[in-house]
Amino acid sequence: MAKADVIDRHGATVRELELADGLFAVEWSDGCVYDTVRAQLAGRRAGTAATKERDEVRGSGRKLWKQKKTGRARVGSIRSPLWRGGGVVFGPKPRDYGYHVPKKVRGRALASVLTDKAVNGGLKVVDELTVAEPRTREAVALLADLGVAGKTLMVVAENNEVLDLATRNLRDVMLIHVSQINTHAVLWADTVVATEAAVVALQEARLS
Repeated sequence: MAKADVIDRHGATVRELELADGLFAVEWSDGCVYDTVRAQLAGRRAGTAATKERDEVRGSGRKLWKQKKTGRARVGSIRSPLWRGGGVVFGPKPRDYGYHVPKKVRGRALASVLTDKAVNGGLKVVDELTVAEPRTREAVALLADLGVAGKTLMVVAENNEVLDLATRNLRDVMLIHVSQINTHAVLWADTVVATEAAVVALQEARLS
């Protein structure tokens, strides 16, 4: 069973935490990660694109001229897709782009990305994540003390409004509750900073 150093806000090691093999020692699966991330991104699509077909656009349905003996192309209505302002053929309609991925596939994908972070030094476990005031500079100082730079995913076991207010203006920082952890968020981050309580809760929830 792998172990991770639990550090304080100044980066000093205070103890060790055992990491469950079922989450942090799993072989990488390209297929599971791809399917899971693709499904997550598809589910976020608004799916509101819409066009009008010929029966929905404005305009008379009257035949513009007789069928024969005019020397002109035959036409039935100004709402024809061939005419400017006419209907659209096979255009997009509001739809749901989401699709289901099996639970085991989603679990394997999350374990794959967590293992990758743990093996390659992209996982930091801290005893707690707190700031004195809900100010951006406080969050910046916290990350600097932890030696974290780049895209950072912060995972906590309890909602912390002060920390949330301090980090929300940082473009490359995402703060989530452990129940919201997902493959895309972990894959997006260069570093995952999780509290010890969050890691314990994650292991209990996923492996129980």
